[in-house]
Amino acid sequence: MAATHTFTRLTTAGQGRRLFLLSWIAYAAAYVGRYNYSAVMSAITAEGILTLSAAGAVSTGYFVCYAAWQILCGILSQKASPFGMIPLGLVLSAGCNFGMGVAPAGAMPLLWAANGLFQAMVWPPIVRLFAECMPFEQQDSACVSINSTTPAGTLAPMPSAPRPWLWRAGGWRSGPAAC
Repeated sequence: MAATHTFTRLTTAGQGRRLFLLSWIAYAAAYVGRYNYSAVMSAITAEGILTLSAAGAVSTGYFVCYAAWQILCGILSQKASPFGMIPLGLVLSAGCNFGMGVAPAGAMPLLWAANGLFQAMVWPPIVRLFAECMPFEQQDSACVSINSTTPAGTLAPMPSAPRPWLWRAGGWRSGPAAC
């Protein structure tokens, strides 16, 4: 399957660092959008908005969609421009995160499943950029270092998790909407 968009391999270490930095920021942002719901799930169940099993089903729907769409987006990323897929996935995921803060309980499973689809639009194009554009001498370190987005993006939504001052300001709904 030939790619529609072809790229020239970057030639300087500075260009490779910039590509890595932009990719790191994008993927860390994706992690924030992935774990916002987990950060507020206990508050959602404590308020009685969702039962524990329904809240778990919301997470399950996300991961099923994310996994299935990873494969499809991997194929799509070979034809579409990563420079369109990554920002589109992030913007649509941000919309889902915001929507979770204002949606009724019945819409939450569909909204969070859609977030899984949009999140899947981020990783395959980053892998493609690393494979096709990153200077060869930087590929190994970039592929290892991108893993630092996991703790950064996982911990970032935790300050927005319900705290007494946040409850007074707007409850758990403030968390996803803030991120």
